[in-house]
Amino acid sequence: MQTRKPHVPQKVLRGTIMIESRTGRHHDKSTLDKSTLRSNRHANRQADHSRNGSIEEPRGMEQNGEHELQIFNRYLSKKGLRATRQRKLILLTFLESDKHIDVRKLYSRIREKGSSIGYATVYRTMKLLTECGIAQAHHFGDGSARYEQGAGQNHHDHLICLNCGQIIEFENSEIEMLQDRVAGQHGFRILDHKLEIYGHCSQCREQVSS
Repeated sequence: MQTRKPHVPQKVLRGTIMIESRTGRHHDKSTLDKSTLRSNRHANRQADHSRNGSIEEPRGMEQNGEHELQIFNRYLSKKGLRATRQRKLILLTFLESDKHIDVRKLYSRIREKGSSIGYATVYRTMKLLTECGIAQAHHFGDGSARYEQGAGQNHHDHLICLNCGQIIEFENSEIEMLQDRVAGQHGFRILDHKLEIYGHCSQCREQVSS
């Protein structure tokens, strides 16, 4: 009786050919399972990112910034600019960063991820993110712009410590109502406003008094 060779799905064969041509490894086509193919496809993607001078975003990072990414891409298209991998990485890193981050600190975090993006690219991209409303720029008197997320954030004001640089966010409905009342008394229509209060935080005051 003639022995029949096991049937190998065409999809598995195509995956095996890809692995052989891109990694230089040779496998028995009939023994590769799905987990092996997934592992090799992941390795191939990492190799592609390495050759392109960029890194792969952590799993779940892109999904968290999907809405902001769509806004940014539409804005870039409107301006006739390309939605590059570098701009995407800068956006996603900004979204996962602490509030009130400056360009220098953001640049350092991007470099820590293994990217070779230049400082000027980070600076220009943050200006674009500010223009399209994803980021808000604040100038707290230290000569450096600080950025926080703008889209979907509730309005708040800031307490800024002149000694240590700590920035405290707060919301106060009484202040908001008072501002509306004052504007109404002068027949003034408020479009936007910001309140920045400068002084010394509790920790710095304790150090001075001790």
